[in-house]
Order: sequence, then C-alpha cells, then structure tokens
Amino acid sequence: MRIICSETRDHIQISHFELDQKFMIKYEKGHLEITFKFRKSEKLNSPASLKQLDVNHFFEIAKLKLEELQSLRRESLEKYYSDDFEFETII
Repeated sequence: MRIICSETRDHIQISHFELDQKFMIKYEKGHLEITFKFRKSEKLNSPASLKQLDVNHFFEIAKLKLEELQSLRRESLEKYYSDDFEFETII
C-alpha cells in the first residue's frame, strides 16, 4: 500500500492510498474511520485522477457518517456503563 497524500481538515485525518488495482480515500476521527475504495479504470488510473473526483462531496458524507458513528458509539457505551453497572467482585 502506498500513501499518495494526507491532510487534516475539521479534525478529520484524510489519507489517499494506492494498492494493486485500487485507490482508497480514508477518513479518520478518533477511534473511528471510513474508507471509500475505487477500482482503477480507464478514467481513474492515477493519483492525479483520484484528486479529480469530487472529494469535497466525499468529505461531507464522511463527516456526517463519522458523527453518526460517534453518537452510536457513545450511546452503546452509555448503556453499557449505565447507573446499574457494577464492577465484578474480585477476590
């Protein structure tokens, strides 16, 4: 896997990768990540062509989905660590 480029925008790490016959754009925030994968094609055949995609559109989608995932994670942890939660007794 080869890193093409990376940047940080709105506290989200954005990385572009090339691997075999695929390009990937990965968005990371905290412990969460979303990856878009694209097969190489006649039009999408170089790192420069990957940048031709509407990356702002993908960023906005990833930003919304990361917020949803963060809420889901938070809700799950709150249920797990609710008021009636007690640690196991250790002998």
